[in-house]
Amino acid sequence: MRRTNNNAYIALAIVSIFWGTTYLASRIGVRHMHGITLAGIRQLMAGVLLIGFFLLRGYRLPEKMVLSKLFVIGALMLCGGNGLLTWAVKYIPSGLAAIIAATIPIWITIASYFLVQRTRFSWQLIAGMIIGFAGVAGIFYNYLSSLFNPQFQFGILIAFGSCIFWSLGSILTAKWALNVNYLFGAGFQMLFSGVIMVGIASPGRHLCLYQPDCCRVFGMDDPARASNLVDGLLLAGDHRGSISCKQRDQQAESCNESINIKIF
Repeated sequence: MRRTNNNAYIALAIVSIFWGTTYLASRIGVRHMHGITLAGIRQLMAGVLLIGFFLLRGYRLPEKMVLSKLFVIGALMLCGGNGLLTWAVKYIPSGLAAIIAATIPIWITIASYFLVQRTRFSWQLIAGMIIGFAGVAGIFYNYLSSLFNPQFQFGILIAFGSCIFWSLGSILTAKWALNVNYLFGAGFQMLFSGVIMVGIASPGRHLCLYQPDCCRVFGMDDPARASNLVDGLLLAGDHRGSISCKQRDQQAESCNESINIKIF
C-alpha cells in the first residue's frame, strides 16, 4: 500500500512538472510561429506516435461511432482548449495563462449544471467557486495597466474561451464513457485536433507558416525550402493541387516583407 501511494505521488510530481512547463515552452514557441501552428504540430506528432505504438501492439481501430465521438472531444479539448491557450500566451504571460487554466474546474461545474444534471448547488460549492474567481481576479491586480492593451485583452479572452472548450470536452468525455483504452483514444483526439489545426494553418488560408523566425526553427534561412519541409512534415498540402515553385517563392517573399501574421 505504501509503495502504491509513493508511486502515485511520484506520478503526480512528474505530471505537474511536465504540464506546468508546457506553458513556458508554448511562450517560447509562439515567438517563432503562430500558436495554432505550434499546437497543431505538437498534437499531430504526438497523435501519430501514440496511435502507432498501440497499433504495433496489436490494437484494432475503434468503431466509426467511437472515432466520431473522439473527433468531437479532440476538437473541443485540444483545438478549442489547447490550441487557443497556446495562441493566448502570445499576448499574455505564460504564468497568467496557467492560472486562468486553473479555473477549468469552475467552468466544468457551471456547464455540468446546464448540460448534465440540474442539481442544487450547496453553499460550500458556491463559496468555493466565489473564492476561486476572487483569487483569479486578485491576480489581475498586477496587470491592471495591461488591461487597456487590446492585445492583452484578446489574449485574456481566448484564454478563458479555451477553458470553456476544455470544460465542454471534459463533460462529453465523462458522459459518453467510450469503450476504448484511454491512451489509445487520446492518440486519436490528438491526431484529429492536429489535422484540424494544421488545416487551419495551411498555406493560402489564414495563417502564414513562412515567417523568417519559423524557418530558422527548422534550421533553414530560405523560406521556400522551409515551406517544403513544413508541408511535408504536416501533410498539410491543399487537396486541390500543389502550387508551383515560382508561386511558392513569391509567397515566401511576400511573407518575409510582413512581420505580422494576418489572422482574418
